[in-house]
Amino acid sequence: MNAREMFKSLGYKRHESENGIQYYSESGVEITFIFLIRRFYKQENFQSLNISVDEFKAIQQQMKELGWIAKEEKQETNYEHYKDEIIEGWMLDLALVDGKLKRCSRVDCDECEFNPGANKGCKQRLIEWVKKPYEKPKYKLTQFEFDLLQSYSDIHSFNTFNSLSGMKEKGYFKGIDDNETIGDILDNCEVID
Repeated sequence: MNAREMFKSLGYKRHESENGIQYYSESGVEITFIFLIRRFYKQENFQSLNISVDEFKAIQQQMKELGWIAKEEKQETNYEHYKDEIIEGWMLDLALVDGKLKRCSRVDCDECEFNPGANKGCKQRLIEWVKKPYEKPKYKLTQFEFDLLQSYSDIHSFNTFNSLSGMKEKGYFKGIDDNETIGDILDNCEVID
């Protein structure tokens, strides 16, 4: 669940501006995130208030989405990433073509990344591959998309900017994870024509 949904479930409405994000309740309680100084506060009538456990969880999620705190990440293996496809009956009848799993029986051996080299057969290479860490594919951005993202500060997540989300709905930024910081997107991309 993202921060917006977490705060909504707690009865907060959201207002966003260039300077920050504000969640407010009908009773006048505000939780505000200020971009420039990377701070948040909770107040009512200019008085600081205590934070509930559920609010704390939503605040942490919002700070992760803004890139203020690091996301906890365990290195995922290829097996963990593709386990549903593997378990759904393919088991060892797998081929890897352009980074996507396909059925071995439906792929030409020359196209498959498990095609044997040296002394190892393709099944052995498949077994080695499922144990390796999963490598997230690079985002493919046009020069325009790349230049546009560079104009935003890397401390914000992609979904912080409504204009970027609107452009994504129109077909730009295909495959972009909305919850990633813009800096992480730029670090894991390649510019295409």
